[in-house]
Amino acid sequence: MNTAAVDVSALARQHLAAARARFPPYNYSPMFRRALGQCGYGLHHLQGEEVVAIVNHSQTREEFMGVIVTTFAVLARFGEERVRVDFDDLKRAELYEGWIQTVIKLHTVDDEIELPILRDVQPLASFLIDAARYKPVKRNAPVVLAPTDADLGCVEAFIASLTDDDSPEFAAWAGAARKRLEAGEDAAAVRDTVARLHLLRLHMSRGRGMHDGKFLSPLRPADLARITSELLPQPKEDPAPLLPDPTKVKDQMQAALLEKAVGAAVQKTLGVKVDLDDIIGDDTVEGRRFDPADGPPTTLVVGAPGEAESTWGMLKSLARKVIGDADGPGTYGAFALEGRTGRRWKELAALEPNRAFELLEELQLHEIEILSGA
Repeated sequence: MNTAAVDVSALARQHLAAARARFPPYNYSPMFRRALGQCGYGLHHLQGEEVVAIVNHSQTREEFMGVIVTTFAVLARFGEERVRVDFDDLKRAELYEGWIQTVIKLHTVDDEIELPILRDVQPLASFLIDAARYKPVKRNAPVVLAPTDADLGCVEAFIASLTDDDSPEFAAWAGAARKRLEAGEDAAAVRDTVARLHLLRLHMSRGRGMHDGKFLSPLRPADLARITSELLPQPKEDPAPLLPDPTKVKDQMQAALLEKAVGAAVQKTLGVKVDLDDIIGDDTVEGRRFDPADGPPTTLVVGAPGEAESTWGMLKSLARKVIGDADGPGTYGAFALEGRTGRRWKELAALEPNRAFELLEELQLHEIEILSGA
């Protein structure tokens, strides 16, 4: 079967109804956003990623347990164990019936992963076996709010897009942007504000978004760096001595060589990539940090008059891909949220999913404060 023809949404409805899954359309809720957040995942809003199904095994409202399927990935969380597999990397799935437990094994490009589920195993296995043929098309979605001669700031289009499920404050914030436009402010600056409000709206209704493997923020990169340094001050690193200790250098080199040799041997024998630090290392989180960076341009949401079809617009788009965007008014913020165990920084959601979700919620309060002008 042609992989391009596989409809992952139809497959989910076909197989997961037996697991009492929830399917769109449905209203997003705090529980839903918590489910994504506690899986350490954000939807790729700017690429149109959507949730396909949720299999909820939660025992309480405070802590999500279960499986989430999106158009890009499969997520699972049980206890502190969390699994995320992109459909791009999924080669095949199989139902493995052992002596003690029946599990679903996911074979990826360079790993083998077991889904830690205790019930609904059969329907989930059937879905994943078929879904392994599906490969999503990932590209930036068309602009959401294109400017027109009558609405250069995209303000009216944004207000018209609001629904009863959105906070009424968004209309007020957009109204403030309209007043700036009427006062003679540059339309591009107003569009930039509207684009940030649009992303904040998505965060509040559908959960924190991601882009190119990093979490997204509607803030400008400079504002994001300032806020995140207040939320989690960077842990101080011990200054490196002018002359390294020869004994320590030797130990570090031996450890690195051993890790590389063991990892290569295991991968060659079993076909599984192994991180020795995950096997013998200590999982105690010694430090946490936001790692801010420049994100994508806000014009991915609001566009710019006449640029999309012009040669100049295409050249600007190509330049962005080659040299990136400067830290300016037209760039979103992006960041990784990490924890340090021993000598390595790792994704914090994989180590402390609840703490990661709490930090993202704290950040959102600051984002609302800045974008509302409070």
